[in-house]
Amino acid sequence: MEDNETRSQILSLRDRLSPEERTTASTAVTQCLAALPAWNQARTIMAFLSFRSEIDTRAMIEMAWSAGKKVVGPRCHRKDRRLEVHQIKAWTDLQSSNYGILEPPDSIDTQVDPQEIDLILIPGSVFDQAGNRMGYGAGYYDRFLLRCRVNAVRVALAYDFQVVEKLQPKPHDQTVDYLLTDSNLYCFFGVNGRKPV
Repeated sequence: MEDNETRSQILSLRDRLSPEERTTASTAVTQCLAALPAWNQARTIMAFLSFRSEIDTRAMIEMAWSAGKKVVGPRCHRKDRRLEVHQIKAWTDLQSSNYGILEPPDSIDTQVDPQEIDLILIPGSVFDQAGNRMGYGAGYYDRFLLRCRVNAVRVALAYDFQVVEKLQPKPHDQTVDYLLTDSNLYCFFGVNGRKPV
């Protein structure tokens, strides 16, 4: 099966999840993240603002605030397909974009250098058992990760059914270090050539 067909099928499955199924899975992933040493050591966290049927990141963001961590979230510049990150101190710091995704608004200047980020929570449509990731097709995160520190820890969040045996990554596709699902924790250090620091 072609990767794009796999993406369509898995996203269709994800969109059919009930609110209860999504909540149960998101709670399990949040608990797994809380136990991850890299999470506890990180001072600055980048978190995507979950949209539609993605693993819900709200509890993770609140967990980071409670622990005194600096939280940054992405703002998409669709004209040049670029992500920039801004500090988020409260839910009131966000507004809904034209696509319905919560983002820091253009009206405030809270931009943060990607080099400050210690750990990045990454969304995606499909992942494989070697740490490869398929996003949503625009390449925002693949380009953004190249602007982050080499040792910034990349943690992807997904449901169990979003993991396949093997994807066919393109040269520009960026891998992840951890993949947390509702029943598994995958660690890819040494598999994808990246090393823990």
